[in-house]
Amino acid sequence: MVISKNDLKNILEQWKNGSIGSEEVHKWAEDRYAVSGWETDNEVTNEVLAELDMLNMNLLIKEDADFLLEILNDPSIITGEQAAAKLEEFHGKIDMNKRKRELSSDPLYAPFCK
Repeated sequence: MVISKNDLKNILEQWKNGSIGSEEVHKWAEDRYAVSGWETDNEVTNEVLAELDMLNMNLLIKEDADFLLEILNDPSIITGEQAAAKLEEFHGKIDMNKRKRELSSDPLYAPFCK
């Protein structure tokens, strides 16, 4: 089965508006990323899916969904390398110590907040 850019946009919109939580987003991605029987429609979709698969490790929260949507919607980002570079740049702007304090009691994120 193919995971499309639109599939990811739909999941991100649901997360952003609170219809689903971080656990559901993570589980959805974990069940699809690098799993036999699933593939993505392009490299950019694959990079964003990988990011959702690791959202707990990277301490991503629903407020970050807008940035991930920007990557999917940006016509100038056409390769996995470009998407990965944007994600790395974004990670550099996150106050990880603050996120760790805020998320340390959430079971999804707690193992990565030490």
